[in-house]
Amino acid sequence: MRISWRDAGLFLLIYACWFTRSVGQFMKYFHGRAIFLVLAGAIAIGVFLAVARQMGLRRGGSLHWGWFAAYFGLVLGLYLVLYPIAQSHVLGPGSDRECQLAVADRQLLHLEYPYAARTCMGQTISAGPGAVMLALPFYLMGRVSIQNLVWLAVLVVFCLKFFRYRTTAMAYLLIVILGSPGALDDFVVGGDLAICSIYVCIGICVFLWTFDENPSGWQHYVVGVFLGLALCSRVIFAVIPPLLLAYLLQHGKRSAALKSFAIPMIVALGVTLPLYLYNPKGFTPLQLSQKLDFTGLPPQIAHPLVVILPVLAMLVACTGFLVRLTMARVLLIAGLALATVAFPLIGVLELMRGDAEYLTYNLISSVFLILWALDGFERAPARALARTDSAAHAVSTVGGL
Repeated sequence: MRISWRDAGLFLLIYACWFTRSVGQFMKYFHGRAIFLVLAGAIAIGVFLAVARQMGLRRGGSLHWGWFAAYFGLVLGLYLVLYPIAQSHVLGPGSDRECQLAVADRQLLHLEYPYAARTCMGQTISAGPGAVMLALPFYLMGRVSIQNLVWLAVLVVFCLKFFRYRTTAMAYLLIVILGSPGALDDFVVGGDLAICSIYVCIGICVFLWTFDENPSGWQHYVVGVFLGLALCSRVIFAVIPPLLLAYLLQHGKRSAALKSFAIPMIVALGVTLPLYLYNPKGFTPLQLSQKLDFTGLPPQIAHPLVVILPVLAMLVACTGFLVRLTMARVLLIAGLALATVAFPLIGVLELMRGDAEYLTYNLISSVFLILWALDGFERAPARALARTDSAAHAVSTVGGL
């Protein structure tokens, strides 16, 4: 099988994203043996992508739906086993990401300011108002972590629609959740870092799909409301709106584009501004400089970076106005913009210190970048099949003569 430079580049990107999602957990539990797991991961991803490519060429990428049911059942089983262990703190203090949503939801239900409370580990609440509101139905059901299972099921359905081949859909699901120790750890302990990046990515894609199909349809408005909540789930997603606006202006009339763009923006601002204006100093999702204490950087360096990196990320997102946007390019630019915020600081410093615990913050950008890379990776089989069909048609035409 011939490997092109393009395929090699896509593989390296997928592997780099998987590396940042996994190496922290490898080093945490396996220490010096982590290098072998990292190398094994490269081999496994390469083999799996090669198999997926061949299945795409030979069988059109078909895969029985039972494999996806088995995938969901396996992740569900891991959750049912590992979640109680994480809650018992036998293996360590665990994560307070689920706790912060539960605390904030409890505050809301008692008509109290959600960001005045602290998590079970004494930390401030970093989740945005959108994440708090989206988690509220599951808090009322008894466990915020139930949302992880729901969004996993939505992700499976989304992948089956997004990708041309089911083999590619399965590759994405394996790399992003089940085969990614960092994401899987966040998932089974009830955290929402991996899940919020997934529902934002799905929200963007479906919002743009519905705009292309019918910008005045009720489905588009409903998705727009959801996207508004999703975008204010973490402050990092503030870099996404310019990219959305660029796509809408390129693919529709100006009036329709501005009207559609206003829907998620009004929702996001409508749920965020009241909480911010009520107590600007106590609105903890914006207290980003405190989140950088682990880097050891002096305040005179850390504080400017909190401004510089988001500005650079916004500039990356604005490149969408300079190129003709497709769905694939939206995913690529969104992933690069999100990575601009986190990786230059957290990723580089962590690798320099020989500690990769906080590399999992790159979970957010990698969801977009892996989706873009696999979308490009499956296009070669599609083109090959198209050429085969064309050649077969030409042969049959000549034979008919």
